Amino acid sequence: FPAELKTEKTDQHSLIAGSRVYCKIPQKFIFFKESLDYRLDENLSFQILEINSSNFKEYSQYFTKKSLDERGLKIDVVKNIKLNSYDAIYLEGPSEKQGETKLILLFGDESFVVIVGGIFKTEDINGRNTLQNIFKSIYYDKFLQLDPLEFARFDFDLTITNFKYAMTSPNLRVATMIKFTENGQSDAQNPTTNSLHFKVLFEFNEYNAEGYLENIISNYEKTGIKFDKKIFSKTKINNQIA
Repeated sequence: FPAELKTEKTDQHSLIAGSRVYCKIPQKFIFFKESLDYRLDENLSFQILEINSSNFKEYSQYFTKKSLDERGLKIDVVKNIKLNSYDAIYLEGPSEKQGETKLILLFGDESFVVIVGGIFKTEDINGRNTLQNIFKSIYYDKFLQLDPLEFARFDFDLTITNFKYAMTSPNLRVATMIKFTENGQSDAQNPTTNSLHFKVLFEFNEYNAEGYLENIISNYEKTGIKFDKKIFSKTKINNQIA
């Protein structure tokens, strides 16, 4: 894989949903909103996530050869590269699933991180080349305005508050968290700022929702935040239990 990538946005580039990333997406790849990935079939797919709740220097520490070895994660290739003006890391190694190989490209600066991941059948040389060509086409437009509620399954009237969009933190295992603060992105990393948090959760029943809420309160209390009163009440929003 090249040590330096110089890319420009062309008419052949497509904007990746939920990000400021453009790349050349081969024909027949289909976007799946539920998992936020692009698939040719069950054996060849890629995913691009932008995280503005972290920075590259902080996040990249988890992707050094030493850190990966200490966590027992087998990676055959760990290569520091450049993507235009951004520091980047290219990784390649066996996937968690037998017979599959994963490719990862990580890049960013002090205000964001982008993670590009691809999976292909280990013996599929054409699949590997396809994913690498997608990686080599990536272009990042730092000044593009994002829609913070692009993946939300709800509407929120932003005109009723002076709070400004701060960050989106995608996490496929738990929830996508959308944060608004009084000062916007400058307070994205400030744990004590006044803020509004929205989490787009996987669907679950009323019992599990109550447990999730209790877990949130417990986690707050572990950080030293105390509640004078805990009053639980149920209502309905558009015939949905809340």
